[in-house]
Amino acid sequence: MKTRRDFFKSAAAIGVLGATGLPLTGAAEDKIEIATGENDRLYWVSVMAKIARPVLENLARRELKKSMPVESQPGANRKSVSHLEAFGRLLCGMAPWLAAENLNGEELKSQQQFSKLAQIALDAATDPQSPDFMNFSEGGQPLVDA
Repeated sequence: MKTRRDFFKSAAAIGVLGATGLPLTGAAEDKIEIATGENDRLYWVSVMAKIARPVLENLARRELKKSMPVESQPGANRKSVSHLEAFGRLLCGMAPWLAAENLNGEELKSQQQFSKLAQIALDAATDPQSPDFMNFSEGGQPLVDA
């Protein structure tokens, strides 16, 4: 992956295209599917998983800083806070779902897997010996993201 945009491109593109209700094949003869609302939850859980998986899996392997490129304006030092920003905002967004009760089936399995990944990732982010140890004290950005 060359840029941060590449890192998240597939999740964002699939999410945007999927939200239109249009088929992703692009063939002229494809039918437009009418959204019924029946699969909304399944759709949003799958979008969340596509966004969360690269961050949590790489961080759990202690390879997030190696795998996730950082882009910034010239002169802006975002490298010290970008990984915490990605992880912190991700966990804030996922927290209600991770804490949800009464899930079942595949969604429950996904919740359990992501919960375990989040715990391992949190350990990697807070272990001073980890290559993915995150900046919780320098500058103002950690206050926002932590």
